Amino acid sequence: MRYISGRGVHWEKLDQVGIVGAEERRSAAGLCRFAIRAKEYLGRKVAPEVYRHDWPSLIEAKMGLPVKLLFLSLGLYFAGSFQQAYLLSILNQPYLEVQQFINESIIARTGEPVEKTFLDFLWSGINVINPVSGIVGQLLSYAVCDRFGRKHTAILSCIIAIPGLLLSLFSKLTFPYFEFLVAGRFLWGLSNGVATVVQTVWLIESAPVQYRGNIGTWQEGIATVGNLLTQAVGVALATSTLWPFIFVVPFGVNLVCMCIFIVMPESPQWLLMHRDDRAEAERALKAYHGLRTPLEIEIQLEKCRSDGQNKTAKLDEKRPSGFKLMFCPWLASDDVSVVVRYGAWVGIMVKIAYVFTGARVIRSFNTYIYHQMGGLSLGVAQWGSLGNTIVRLPLAVIPIFLVERVGRRPLMLITQLLSVFALSSVMICIQVGPAAKYGTLVSISALLFSTSIGIGCISRFYSAELVPKSLLLGTVTILSILESMLKIALDFGFYPLANAVGAWSMLIFILPSIALLVLMWQSCPETKGRSVNAVLNDMALRLNRKVSFKV
Repeated sequence: MRYISGRGVHWEKLDQVGIVGAEERRSAAGLCRFAIRAKEYLGRKVAPEVYRHDWPSLIEAKMGLPVKLLFLSLGLYFAGSFQQAYLLSILNQPYLEVQQFINESIIARTGEPVEKTFLDFLWSGINVINPVSGIVGQLLSYAVCDRFGRKHTAILSCIIAIPGLLLSLFSKLTFPYFEFLVAGRFLWGLSNGVATVVQTVWLIESAPVQYRGNIGTWQEGIATVGNLLTQAVGVALATSTLWPFIFVVPFGVNLVCMCIFIVMPESPQWLLMHRDDRAEAERALKAYHGLRTPLEIEIQLEKCRSDGQNKTAKLDEKRPSGFKLMFCPWLASDDVSVVVRYGAWVGIMVKIAYVFTGARVIRSFNTYIYHQMGGLSLGVAQWGSLGNTIVRLPLAVIPIFLVERVGRRPLMLITQLLSVFALSSVMICIQVGPAAKYGTLVSISALLFSTSIGIGCISRFYSAELVPKSLLLGTVTILSILESMLKIALDFGFYPLANAVGAWSMLIFILPSIALLVLMWQSCPETKGRSVNAVLNDMALRLNRKVSFKV
């Protein structure tokens, strides 16, 4: 069907497909000016005929990376990924000083020193409180995100973090009550749980399709900055008097992020879905997409409204809730629900695959693996651990250039395969013994580097490209909770297992990784530069379901 030709605008055709109605006909001149600008931007002639499916590509080609989208991305990632990395590693360097503070607090209250076994148990509890409070925060985010909006939920996460960080920062002033440090870490973890959910939802709902991959890969680099900064600050402040000041950095970052969120527009998708506020949604699209003309905005609004929508369905048709659709298939067995549920679980499977590469667990225990299991000296093991973190920072930039050129699927599959080889090499080198100690160092480095440029960064946003935005919050919440639970299990299970069986402990990563690699090969679609509905149509065809989503 022809919409624009050298002879003018065919309004009756635009009426038929519902893009431009009678009230927009007065904008004919504006429509033609947009076609001319698109021609100038692309550096080529606009064909005599422009078909409807070409309009999104013309608009997306025009879109740059607007300033507000840039600041939103940085604010969300520093509030979520950076704080998470800093939170998980913040007590690693001054752990002896913190244990001494706890011991002295108990002595001051009871008059007796605490037993080492109890102190170790207490220390483990202080560390495990972070993922536990994170799960609580993720559930809180699910409860409030739709009700109050993405913007206010992100601001709430920053507000919760303020008392948590202040309690931690001034914990020495509360001597002999070390419980204030525990309470502070709980509140900080709760805040981070909220932030990790809302960062994905708000950004995916606001970013243009062609920039979601590039922006999504920033998470790994920003998280690496958090890890590296924690080590640098921790080494300098690892004294009995200075260790509380390691909380100054995340406190300052939290305040900056909160200021950014206050001035950012709300998610346009949320404004349409939950407030039916077209005017505010238009303003948000202008800010985040860089749109200017009424036609550009109208087409994006139509894409937001039709996200995940069956061609034959009505926009206001009631659909199953996210949790019902994902966990109660007998209550949501129609073709649309089957396809959407399949996409949601494929995305969750990819995140689970990354967890089972063991990259995060091994990163937490790499000094122990190098020294105790691999046979390297303690000094070399510590420098090797620091070197891995330093090298990961520039490597985290590589996916920014690859993910939109190579695609998600090839990068995930290749790096997942490399992780299997690297884990197998680690197991063999440890089994050989000290003669292969440098092989252990190289193999673990290969594992950490390969996952950081592939499945590690892509798994952070891939699931959000497989489900309609109406189910995005539920999917991201489930994904975050499963990731936290798996991490708790693997963190607590790996160390005693490694002490008991040595090199064979790597099989808890190798065997699941092989199985998940096969499933990823069979199930994962390519999402590069494609709308959610286009991806859902591919999955519907694969599942032999007679349903078609609006594209």
